[in-house]
Amino acid sequence: LQVTERPRGNEPIGELWAEGRVFAVGDCNYGCIGNPPDWIMAPVPKISFPSEEQAAHACTNLRTMISGSPKELKDTYWPWGAGMFATSLGPRDACFVAGANHQKGSGYMVNWW
Repeated sequence: LQVTERPRGNEPIGELWAEGRVFAVGDCNYGCIGNPPDWIMAPVPKISFPSEEQAAHACTNLRTMISGSPKELKDTYWPWGAGMFATSLGPRDACFVAGANHQKGSGYMVNWW
Protein backbone atom coordinates (compact mmCIF):
# COMPACT_ATOMS: atom_id res chain seq x y z
CA LEU A 1 0.00 0.00 0.00
CA GLN A 2 3.03 2.25 0.12
CA VAL A 3 3.23 4.32 -3.04
CA THR A 4 6.06 3.27 -5.34
CA GLU A 5 7.60 4.47 -8.56
CA ARG A 6 6.69 2.53 -11.70
CA PRO A 7 8.77 -0.70 -11.69
CA ARG A 8 11.71 -0.72 -14.10
CA GLY A 9 12.11 -3.49 -16.65
CA ASN A 10 10.95 -6.84 -15.29
CA GLU A 11 11.02 -5.80 -11.61
CA PRO A 12 7.76 -6.67 -9.84
CA ILE A 13 7.89 -3.68 -7.45
CA GLY A 14 9.18 -0.14 -7.94
CA GLU A 15 11.25 1.98 -5.55
CA LEU A 16 9.38 3.52 -2.60
CA TRP A 17 8.13 7.03 -3.31
CA ALA A 18 8.59 9.78 -0.69
CA GLU A 19 10.69 7.42 1.43
CA GLY A 20 7.67 5.14 1.93
CA ARG A 21 5.69 7.75 3.88
CA VAL A 22 2.74 7.88 1.45
CA PHE A 23 0.05 5.19 1.33
CA ALA A 24 -2.78 4.76 -1.19
CA VAL A 25 -5.97 2.74 -0.70
CA GLY A 26 -9.24 2.28 -2.56
CA ASP A 27 -9.81 3.86 -5.97
CA CYS A 28 -6.52 5.75 -6.05
CA ASN A 29 -4.20 2.74 -5.92
CA TYR A 30 -3.07 0.31 -8.63
CA GLY A 31 -4.91 -2.48 -6.80
CA CYS A 32 -2.28 -5.21 -7.14
CA ILE A 33 1.38 -5.98 -6.58
CA GLY A 34 3.59 -7.39 -9.31
CA ASN A 35 2.90 -8.14 -12.93
CA PRO A 36 0.68 -10.66 -14.69
CA PRO A 37 0.74 -13.61 -14.69
CA ASP A 38 3.15 -13.77 -11.73
CA TRP A 39 1.24 -11.59 -9.26
CA ILE A 40 2.60 -11.09 -5.76
CA MET A 41 -0.97 -10.00 -4.94
CA ALA A 42 -3.58 -10.20 -7.73
CA PRO A 43 -5.76 -7.13 -8.48
CA VAL A 44 -8.21 -6.31 -5.68
CA PRO A 45 -11.64 -4.95 -6.70
CA LYS A 46 -12.07 -1.24 -6.01
CA ILE A 47 -15.15 -1.59 -3.81
CA SER A 48 -15.78 -0.40 -0.26
CA PHE A 49 -14.86 -3.41 1.89
CA PRO A 50 -11.34 -4.02 0.50
CA SER A 51 -10.69 -0.26 0.69
CA GLU A 52 -11.65 -0.24 4.38
CA GLU A 53 -9.41 -3.25 5.05
CA GLN A 54 -6.51 -1.65 3.17
CA ALA A 55 -7.01 1.60 5.12
CA ALA A 56 -6.74 -0.36 8.39
CA HIS A 57 -3.45 -1.88 7.15
CA ALA A 58 -2.14 1.57 6.17
CA CYS A 59 -3.11 3.04 9.58
CA THR A 60 -1.35 0.20 11.40
CA ASN A 61 1.78 0.85 9.36
CA LEU A 62 1.59 4.60 9.91
CA ARG A 63 1.34 4.08 13.68
CA THR A 64 4.39 1.80 13.53
CA MET A 65 6.34 4.40 11.52
CA ILE A 66 5.34 7.33 13.76
CA SER A 67 6.26 5.45 16.93
CA GLY A 68 9.76 4.89 15.60
CA SER A 69 9.42 1.20 16.32
CA PRO A 70 11.89 -1.07 14.54
CA LYS A 71 8.97 -3.49 13.94
CA GLU A 72 8.40 -4.60 10.37
CA LEU A 73 5.48 -3.02 8.57
CA LYS A 74 2.37 -5.20 8.16
CA ASP A 75 2.03 -6.84 4.75
CA THR A 76 -1.31 -6.48 3.06
CA TYR A 77 -3.28 -9.39 1.64
CA TRP A 78 -6.35 -10.15 -0.48
CA PRO A 79 -9.22 -9.10 1.85
CA TRP A 80 -11.82 -11.87 2.31
CA GLY A 81 -14.68 -9.49 1.43
CA ALA A 82 -13.11 -8.47 -1.88
CA GLY A 83 -15.00 -11.24 -3.63
CA MET A 84 -18.51 -10.14 -2.60
CA PHE A 85 -20.64 -7.97 -4.89
CA ALA A 86 -24.28 -6.92 -4.68
CA THR A 87 -25.85 -5.35 -7.77
CA SER A 88 -29.34 -3.91 -8.13
CA LEU A 89 -31.26 -5.10 -11.18
CA GLY A 90 -34.22 -2.81 -10.59
CA PRO A 91 -36.55 -1.85 -7.73
CA ARG A 92 -37.25 -5.49 -6.72
CA ASP A 93 -34.44 -7.49 -8.33
CA ALA A 94 -30.78 -8.01 -7.47
CA CYS A 95 -27.91 -10.40 -7.79
CA PHE A 96 -25.21 -11.19 -5.25
CA VAL A 97 -21.81 -12.78 -5.92
CA ALA A 98 -19.75 -14.37 -3.14
CA GLY A 99 -16.40 -16.12 -3.17
CA ALA A 100 -15.03 -14.42 -6.29
CA ASN A 101 -11.32 -13.82 -6.81
CA HIS A 102 -9.07 -12.65 -9.65
CA GLN A 103 -9.78 -15.76 -11.72
CA LYS A 104 -12.50 -15.41 -14.36
CA GLY A 105 -15.67 -17.35 -13.49
CA SER A 106 -14.85 -17.73 -9.79
CA GLY A 107 -17.49 -17.25 -7.10
CA TYR A 108 -21.16 -18.09 -6.75
CA MET A 109 -24.10 -15.94 -7.87
CA VAL A 110 -27.57 -15.74 -6.34
CA ASN A 111 -30.49 -13.89 -7.98
CA TRP A 112 -33.45 -12.24 -6.24
CA TRP A 113 -36.61 -11.55 -8.25
